[in-house]
Formats: sequence, C-alpha cells, structure tokens
Amino acid sequence: MTTPSEQLGVECDAVNQYDFFGRTARRHCAEILQHLGFRRLKRTDREELTSWIAGELCPTGQSVGAMLEQVFLWCRDRCIYGPSPKELERLVLSRRQHYLDSCLTGTGDRLSGSTVALMEASIADADGMTGFNTMRGDAGQASLDNILGITEKLAFIQTLALPGDILTTTGKAWVEQIVRRVAGEKAWEMRRHPSAKQIGLYAIYLSSRQAQLTDAMVDLLIETVHKIGTRSKRKVVGDIAKDIERVNGAGRLSRPHASDLQSRQSLWPFRSRLE
Repeated sequence: MTTPSEQLGVECDAVNQYDFFGRTARRHCAEILQHLGFRRLKRTDREELTSWIAGELCPTGQSVGAMLEQVFLWCRDRCIYGPSPKELERLVLSRRQHYLDSCLTGTGDRLSGSTVALMEASIADADGMTGFNTMRGDAGQASLDNILGITEKLAFIQTLALPGDILTTTGKAWVEQIVRRVAGEKAWEMRRHPSAKQIGLYAIYLSSRQAQLTDAMVDLLIETVHKIGTRSKRKVVGDIAKDIERVNGAGRLSRPHASDLQSRQSLWPFRSRLE
C-alpha cells in the first residue's frame, strides 16, 4: 500500500485502515467515476445493451464469461458505470437462452409434418433400426453388417429431407455445442424437452451426423478394399507356391532315383552272364 499512500499524500497506516467495502468507499467510488466522466446505466442504455447482446454477441456462441468481458468493454467505451456483475450475468444468461430457444424453435418450424413425425418416432423408439440411440452409435469395424447399418442411418437422414442450410443459420460454436449436448443426452432426457426444442436439437444433430456417417462409410469401404486386397494377395502367393511345388515334384518324377541306379548297376553283371 506504499504507492497508493504516496499518491494520496497520506500515511500508509491510514490507507490500511480504509474500509474499501463501506458506504464511504462507495461514495468515493461514485465521485471518482463522475470525475472521470462515467455515468449510471440509464433505461435507454440498458435497452441498447440488451439489443447489442442479442444481435452481436449471442450469434457467436461465446461462453458466458467471454460475453461478460465484452459487455464490460461495451460499458467502458461508452463511459457507462454499469450495474453489478451479477446483474449483468443474469442479463447475459437470459439473452443467451432466449437466442438458443428462438434458434431451435425456428429450425423446427422449417420442417414438414412428416419429417417431425419420423424424428419423434426415432426418439420414442430409441433402440430401433433408426432410433435415437442407434443413430448415435459408432460405426465399428469393417464388416457387412456395419456397412449396412450406416447405409440405413444415411437413408433415414435423407428421408427426412432436412434443409441444406440448417447448419449455417447460427454460428459454428453453437452447432458444436448442440451436437455435443445431444450426443451426451439420454433418450429420456431428449423426451423431456418441449416438442419444438426437442425437434430443433435433433434436426441440427442429424444434419451434422450425416457428414460424420458419410466419412465413416468411406473409411469402412477403404478398410474393406484393403482387406480384400490383402486376402487376394495371400491367395495368389499361395497358388504360385503350389504351382512351384507341383513343378518340382514333376521334375523329381522324371529323373531316375539314386537307389534305382544303384540297383540296376548291381544287377548288370548277372545279366551279362545270363546272356
């Protein structure tokens, strides 16, 4: 506290005894802010701030902490002495949730009745062929069943005919948050959401899931082709080895055996005597 005491021209003990959280400190703080040109947040300022949060900050999908930092900078740049941090946090949370709800509801409103019915059935029968749990399942190793399973999932998503720009109606950060949220929820948790919010969440998730499943299908096909190539190579090498072995065997049969030659040589003198 030496530096503040020197700047204020008072003893260090006097600064140490100062109650920075008392009524006098608050009055001094207000006088300092007024001297620096800061003013209290007015009703018109609050409306402008609320509109700015909704239109500029919320679409970016920033965290609450990052949004609060931007709000403090907004107030500072306009020489506004804003409300308490807790009050600003409540304002940010409120606007953020309102933006998300509006985004999800707007997404659901763009879908046809048949699409909504198929998605609701998928959530209701979570373990079915195209159920909620099945759609979130991993691709697994390369096998015919897994390839057919991914094909079934992709066919279901294509049947929904989701809007092509569904992932661009909001920021990338929001899409990633929604995808992680749906991937981590249980089917019963999804069913607890209001219908409009539930469908909006699932639609954005499935739109993102389509690209993931397509990539997984490509990986499985590449792995399958590699396995086929490896097995074919082994079969060709095996066939060649058998052919070589067969040729060597034929060569041995065409040449007289060593014991055969010895037998003929030992019998040759007796044959000459008989003649």
